[in-house]
Amino acid sequence: KSIAVFFAIKGYFYLNGFGVKIDMKTGISLIERAVILNHAWSQNMLGFCYQKGQGVGKNILKARNLYKLAAMKGYCKAQYNLGELYLGSEEIRTNREEGLKWLIKAAQQGHFKARERLGWLD
Repeated sequence: KSIAVFFAIKGYFYLNGFGVKIDMKTGISLIERAVILNHAWSQNMLGFCYQKGQGVGKNILKARNLYKLAAMKGYCKAQYNLGELYLGSEEIRTNREEGLKWLIKAAQQGHFKARERLGWLD
């Protein structure tokens, strides 16, 4: 598991230029290695990259699949991202029930944006 964290952090540093020159190809490659090792944060991060087309070609279906892998592990940020994708993506069929299901899961873990979206703020 620690090797997955290593790949994830190093990949993130390359994607964002933290202590190294920005290198999207290297960053994506490292994060992909962590994804192969079933690392939820990396699955979510790579999903985000596919959703936005950052360092990879934009591919909403890949983004959804990666978000779902991480969301099913209980990673609340991925649950939120997946919920939002189901509620408002032009590239995949809107599925309000599925979107709300994932937003609720994220909100139950205290994810601020999910709670805000659902109107759960105190």
